[in-house]
Amino acid sequence: MKHIPTALVIGIFTLFLSAQANAHHHTAQAIEHAAMAKAHGEDGHAKVLLQHAKEALKHA
Repeated sequence: MKHIPTALVIGIFTLFLSAQANAHHHTAQAIEHAAMAKAHGEDGHAKVLLQHAKEALKHA
């Protein structure tokens, strides 16, 4: 019974850290897709720009 609060705190802390790591990954993907959308927009590729813009919004 003494270890239940400790295990609970460790579990919550682990969950919090994994959520932050996952959020960072999605942010990086959103930035990457936004940059690719910009590049395709400058080249005049509207369909590809739209695809990358949608992906960027999914990850944002």
